Amino acid sequence: MPEPVKIAMFFLALDNDYQDLQRGVARVAAQRHHFTLKEVSAFNNGERQVAQVKECLAEPEGLRARAIVVCPVADALMRPLAEDAARLGVAFVVVNRPSDHLAELRRKYPRVPLFGVSPDQKHVGCIQGQQFKRLLPRGGTLFYIRGTVGAASAELRLEGVQSELANTGIKMVIENGDWSVVSGERALQSRLRVPGAFTGSNWIVGAQNDLMAVGARSALLAAAESKRPELAEIPVTGCDGTRTYGQTMVRTRKLAATVIVPPTAERALDELAQAFLSGRAPTADVLLEATSFRALELVGARVAGARVAESPGSAKSTAAPIAKAPAGRSLDASTSERDCLAPKTRAI
Repeated sequence: MPEPVKIAMFFLALDNDYQDLQRGVARVAAQRHHFTLKEVSAFNNGERQVAQVKECLAEPEGLRARAIVVCPVADALMRPLAEDAARLGVAFVVVNRPSDHLAELRRKYPRVPLFGVSPDQKHVGCIQGQQFKRLLPRGGTLFYIRGTVGAASAELRLEGVQSELANTGIKMVIENGDWSVVSGERALQSRLRVPGAFTGSNWIVGAQNDLMAVGARSALLAAAESKRPELAEIPVTGCDGTRTYGQTMVRTRKLAATVIVPPTAERALDELAQAFLSGRAPTADVLLEATSFRALELVGARVAGARVAESPGSAKSTAAPIAKAPAGRSLDASTSERDCLAPKTRAI
């Protein structure tokens, strides 16, 4: 049996439910393809990640990984390293971020697998925008927590939300986070210090991942317990939607909705295995579909801060399978979302 192929995987952080899911599916795929994985966490530090990748590329040829799979903390910092890898004949795969910057390198190094695997991040934002419109059918204010500044996924999700909310009565207030629970909590606390914040009934909170959403929800509940009980009624939505975290948060009435973002690591390793066997580089950009996972009550309108009651005869099930939208198209919210019964969202 030939020696296992060494693959180096660089994660944002391993205390993140989505990144943990990525690691799990990568291990399964690696075993299937007879790969050995070197797993490295950047702890959400872009400069640290650059140093980690450079250290990997500096290893002697016999010990060096044959491929690098990376989810960049900061996209711009990682781009020069792609050419360093290609020059050494090391495959370079970007996951969960746009990979258009690899196009020139693919022409320059046609025999080296250089490609990206990502959800359609702008479409992820569009799905969130559809959820927001259902929560605020008569308009209102969305407090939106964006991921790390400099992350293309954060910018594209924001673009998707903005395009979906254009020409609606929904105003956006944007705050930055870093994908962590703590950053979501701090963002919400910062907004609460602004006079007039979260007054009236037409406010919702949306975050670009479930961890920041849960942090924001915690801040709302803490403020509700101290002096503003009405804050406990503000719906909060997230994104990533792993089965063990985001979907559970919706089912247990802690989040109003999330977006299920498929893991990309397994597909990345599958594409690498095929490239190593065939000698042909994969498609430059492999896009995966995201789907919505929402509370049943989002089907109705929120009027004067109250959610529409469940219609007579509605099923009491926790979730229902949905149809997927064709690649590159928005999901039709009436037929394409996973619904689960979630009465008033109160406590975490």
